[in-house]
This record gives sequence, structure tokens and C-alpha cells, in this order.
Amino acid sequence: MKKICIVSTCRSDFGIISNIVKKIQFEKNIKSSFLIYDIHKNQKLGNSIDEIKAQNIKIDFIVKPSIKIFTNKELNLSYRLGSTIFEVSKILNKIKPDIVILYGDRIELMSFALASVLQKIPVGHINGGELTYGAYDELVRHSLTKISNYHFVASQKNKKILIQMGEEEKNIFNIGHPVYENIKNINLLNKLELEKKLSFKFKKKNALVSYHSVTLMKDYGIQELKTLLSCLEKKKEIQFFLSYPNFDVGHEEVIKLLEKYSKKNKHFILRKTFGHRMYLSMLKNVDFIIGNSSSGILEAPIFKTAAINIGSRQKGRTRTSSILDCNSKHKEINKVINSVYEVNFLKKLKKTKLQYSYKDSADIMIKKLKKIIKNPKVEKIFQFRNV
Repeated sequence: MKKICIVSTCRSDFGIISNIVKKIQFEKNIKSSFLIYDIHKNQKLGNSIDEIKAQNIKIDFIVKPSIKIFTNKELNLSYRLGSTIFEVSKILNKIKPDIVILYGDRIELMSFALASVLQKIPVGHINGGELTYGAYDELVRHSLTKISNYHFVASQKNKKILIQMGEEEKNIFNIGHPVYENIKNINLLNKLELEKKLSFKFKKKNALVSYHSVTLMKDYGIQELKTLLSCLEKKKEIQFFLSYPNFDVGHEEVIKLLEKYSKKNKHFILRKTFGHRMYLSMLKNVDFIIGNSSSGILEAPIFKTAAINIGSRQKGRTRTSSILDCNSKHKEINKVINSVYEVNFLKKLKKTKLQYSYKDSADIMIKKLKKIIKNPKVEKIFQFRNV
């Protein structure tokens, strides 16, 4: 029997690949292993392992790297990533999968990819070819492309980018973005259900705030976040729902700032995590999302919810008409927030067209995987193109 190993390193990627994980686990002629990173068990960030268990998804292994505390954040990360390579290598050596499936651009995925290479196991990468210039993500994503043997991309544009990078066209498959299919399979809550479940009341105007550390900036984007929060605290007519950031370098400073501003502003409601279903339900029912999260680029357009993108973290991604980019200056942020409620923009918002749209991404991917694992290849041949 052929074996597939699929990986989730954090709450955000699990929310996107959960449907793929479920469908692979139900395949009769495939033995699947689901690996999760120990970030899912991080109490400070919401303990997202509970959400995995709630969906009755079997967790086969939890990767627990060694921890050593250095004063330098990057040294902490380096030590953790190095330890992860060893821990993942032991697991892969035990289960001996025919292919390892990775999603996205989280830096810890490099450890999983390198462990796979060392164990001579081919890698299938989901969502390569995206462009984002403001964080480690851009460098990681393209590095994963060069390590990976098979690619499941979200668009023809992304496929062309991978071809330009020298990847073999026969090993690149456009499956659309898994997030669309996932949302269609989730029973989302309305405002009344959210109020009851989360114990709060919506105001007339409501917005989500999702901000993650900007890993390529010296201060991890903290000054940018300060400007954003100082602007939002003056918009008392709007209720802002804030959530904790991802586990990136600098996330501790982001959390401290969110907690500081939430304590002194009654119209700020801060949660460690909403959970995937609740978060999407919130995104559907608020007026807009503001910050630098990819959910403003990917998920918000599905609900025709406006997204205000701050700074450079998502620079390079394909945009829809529902997305408004702005710098981190107080005057600009205030101006863009006001524009979200203007009649002309609201008319344009209703006509939002999705940038990636396939109905059956998981099924398309699994069909391709069934063919691949019959004779998976580790070797890669660089494709030269005329330039």
C-alpha cells in the first residue's frame, strides 16, 4: 500500500488544508500519516490542536523540537529549526512515506522539506508561485519550490512562475486554492449565533484586526502596528475584534501591544484565537478586516468583505477589487477606513470576482497524487528557458 505523509505546522495552514487531510485519510488504498508541529499545542496562541481533534482528524505524530533560550530571537529560531530536522527525520525514517505533502510558506516547513530530502522522499508542495515581499515567507516559498518534486498551484500565473524557476511543467498542477472548497464545506454562523457562542454583542459597525510580525523588518513591524492601533482606538464608533498573531519571530512583541491597547479601549475585543470556523464566520459578518494577514487577500473576497492591507507583508499577491492597500500613516489609514463605507466602494464590493476559483481542489489534487505515488521521483531536472 502506498503511503502519503501530510504536514500542518500552525492554525492558519490547517484551516486551509483540513479538507485535503480528511479526504486523504478516507482513501482506501492509501495509508496516510498526519504530522503536526507542536505550535498547535501552544496555549498562548490558542491551542489549535483542539480544533483538529474536534474535526475527528487522526493525528499520527506531533513534532516536538528541542528548546534552548537565547537572547537573540533568530538564534532561538535557528536552534528550533535544526532540532526539527532531526525529529522529523526520525519520524519519516519510521513511517517511510512515498511522498510528503507541505502547504504554504512557513519557515518551519524548511525543516520538514530538508528532512524529506535527507530521507530520499519526494516532496509535494501546495501553493508555490505566490509572491509576497515583506517577510521570510517569500524566500521560504521559493526555496520549497526548488526542494519540491511536485507542485500544486493556485493559478496559471503561479504555474508560469514555477516554470520560469526551472521546474518541469509536467509536475506542476493547477488545482485552484484549497481555501475556496474548504469554506463551502463549513457551516458558518450568523451574527446571533456568534454573539451567543463568543459572548459579545456586535455594534452597528464592526471589523476584524489581524496583524502578524513582519519578519524582514528590523522591528518586526511593531512601529507599524502602533500606528495602526493608535488610529483604531480613535474610531470608537467601530467595534474591533483582534486576534493573536502566528508564531513568527517577533510575535511576542505583537501580542504585548495588542494586549496593551485592548485593556484601555472598550471597543477592542481581543482573543487568542477564534478557531477556523469562528474566524471565517466573523470575516463573513464584519464590515472589513484590517492588518497584514493573508486572510484579507484570500478569504475576505469570498464573502465580499472589504480588506484593508497595511504595509508590505502581502505585497506581490494577486488582488481583487475588495482589497485596499495603504501605508502605515495615521492619516492614510483613517482615510481608507472611511472609504470602506462609501456608496461607490460598496457597489464595487458587491461585484468582487475571485482570483482563484476551483470547486474540487482536494479531489483534483488527490487524483493527481494517486498517479504520482505509483512511481514517485526524487530526482529533478532543471528546465532551461530562453530569456
